[in-house]
Amino acid sequence: MGSQGIHNFLPPEIKRFKIKKELLKKYKCKIEERENSKGCVTTVYICQYDDCNKEFTRTWSILDHVRMHEGEKPYQCPFCSRQYTQKGNLDKHMLLHQKPEVEARRSHQCLHCAKWYTEKYNLKTHIRKFHPEEYKQKYGVYKKRQS
Repeated sequence: MGSQGIHNFLPPEIKRFKIKKELLKKYKCKIEERENSKGCVTTVYICQYDDCNKEFTRTWSILDHVRMHEGEKPYQCPFCSRQYTQKGNLDKHMLLHQKPEVEARRSHQCLHCAKWYTEKYNLKTHIRKFHPEEYKQKYGVYKKRQS
């Protein structure tokens, strides 16, 4: 009888905790049980990457977060092979492939290399990444967000 069999005999709250702990074992993550203000015990997942120490109460949240630190992108677009850390970002991206009028919606053009984008944010990100001097002239110095 493997570890799967053992899980079948555990109470649901312990079973959930042990499975989550196994899932998160490969990541730098600390798991704590805490009592909240209402007296309920909550599982808290704490990111241990580079003194990040962000706290999460949902397993999927910490998994998405640590993928960013690890550079993992498990969600891949079947049309253009772009990869994403979160499924929601892939889902949003997939909408671009499903619309026949995608070309008509590309209204934001890079003046430095003539690439087109459907969203202004994507154009701005492109300019910052591929034309940093022009970006600094137009938007000022780029500062990374503090996590």
